[in-house]
Amino acid sequence: MTEMLQRMAEWYEGRPVIRALIQLVPFGSAVDTGIAVRLSNIREERLKSFFDELAEGEVDLPEELLESDDFIHCYVETVKAALSSRREEKVQYFARLLRGTFATDHLRDVDEYEEFLGVLEDLTFREIQVLVALDQYLSQNEPPFDERDAQEIKQYWNECLDFLSDEADVPRSEITAYLRRIGRSGLLDRVRVSASEREVANIGSGMLSVVVDDELVVPNSRYERLRETALDSSDA
Repeated sequence: MTEMLQRMAEWYEGRPVIRALIQLVPFGSAVDTGIAVRLSNIREERLKSFFDELAEGEVDLPEELLESDDFIHCYVETVKAALSSRREEKVQYFARLLRGTFATDHLRDVDEYEEFLGVLEDLTFREIQVLVALDQYLSQNEPPFDERDAQEIKQYWNECLDFLSDEADVPRSEITAYLRRIGRSGLLDRVRVSASEREVANIGSGMLSVVVDDELVVPNSRYERLRETALDSSDA
């Protein structure tokens, strides 16, 4: 395992923080020597994706972070999460969360970092796809709520379901179940809609939403911060 880490450190010549972090990678021991080589290869692939993403972007991690107990704690927990993730995309999300938090101050403190790390760990990649697709659809399609027309809202929601199903490769009949599951992550707000008149209330300027049963599903400020910190591919 030491040889693997030394080899990885050589890939990041000129990036002293990345090279130092590689030496702190937490590894468990492989009990069955028959799978030790394959396990090592899997970990190397995931770590390569993690550190490649960590090295991306216009903003570098400052070297003084290596003296921060909070940063080291967050780093170790994040690498553990990355090593446990099968999807390369989620490994990259974990790296962006770490870089976006400590290089750009998108999150407030370590407690909030742990909360967002837990959200990323808990959501499956497909659930994240549904969430991102929802944000994309709402951003590109203004909902017709000003008309207070139940038929217009129904058509809008049906088109949204079709879009989410296609983008996330999820059966259309299961999309609302995915949204309920995502809602438990704290990234979506739900606002009650009148079942009789279908009136839409408490929608702020520019806030987009879709109807699930008799409620509005609204991406909230916590989702926006997670998107800016971990889901977007740049440090912007």
